[in-house]
This record gives sequence, structure tokens and C-alpha cells, in this order.
Amino acid sequence: MHSPDEAAPLYQRIFLLLPQEPGLTLPALPRLHLCERALLQELHQQRQNSLQPGEEGGVGDPHLLGIFLQQGREQDIYIEHYLPRDLFQAVVAHELAHAWQAWQGLEGLPLMVGEGFAEWTAYHVLQALGEERMARRLLRRRDLYGQGLQRFLTLEQQQGRAAVLAAARGSLPL
Repeated sequence: MHSPDEAAPLYQRIFLLLPQEPGLTLPALPRLHLCERALLQELHQQRQNSLQPGEEGGVGDPHLLGIFLQQGREQDIYIEHYLPRDLFQAVVAHELAHAWQAWQGLEGLPLMVGEGFAEWTAYHVLQALGEERMARRLLRRRDLYGQGLQRFLTLEQQQGRAAVLAAARGSLPL
């Protein structure tokens, strides 16, 4: 997305879609910031440095495209600008899933759970938006994000969406 004016309607659309697909409700829309990759990496590093011993942070990723941050009730999502539309939508859905996790009070989840659930959310949002090519791209990932997505999709297929939400909350093993 090239500008906030271009990104804002897509961001709002995904926020409004989440309660229907995949069934996540957020009480407030986090503020959206389009930024340079260098700022994303700096914010990621700051978050890593602020974690308490034993807490898990994100994966060190040279291809970091977005980050969700919360201070108190204030929530912000930073996304690299100039992303193609389909990739922007995937990143938005992924980061809004992290916002949902924060509203649920889910902190310190294992990376497989936190990131896998966020990818599961992005996958379903992309399908609902008709972005099949990008949804298939998520399925081809072999890293921790892709492994988590596969686990959540398998759980959904075997036990349904309620089991996915229970696993996302950490009350059902993944």
C-alpha cells in the first residue's frame, strides 16, 4: 500500500470481516502505521529487549513485514508500506489476530501457537476476500509460521473451529 488513504479502507474491511471469518471480535481497531522496514526491525528489537526472562518474543525475521504492539489498552499495528495488496491484507489479518490474542489476555504463548494462530486467521481472511493465490502461499511456508498454520488447520478439520479457539487460548494442546 502506497499511502494511508489507500490502506485505511482495506484495514477497516478486514477488521469488520474478522467476526464473520474466522470468528474473532476485537473491541477496538488498533491504530495503523505504514512505515519503513528499518522501523519495523527497530520496534521488533525494542520488544525483544523488553521481554522478561522466560517470555517468548517473535522470531528474528529479516523479512519482517508487520508488528503488533500494545501498551496498556493502546494498540498499534505497524506494517511495511508499499506491499502488494494481497500481501498487505495477509499481514493485516495476521497482526489483527495478535491484537485479538492481546484482548484475550494471552501473553507468553509458545511461538507455534501465537504465530500459527495468526497465520490461520490470515489464511481464512484471505480465502474470504478471494485471495486464493496468497492463501496458497501461506500453505507452502515451511517455517514455524507455516508449521503452526498446518497444525491449526488439522485441528480445525478434525475437531472444528471451537477447538482452534481453545488451542489459541492455550486451553487445548496444539
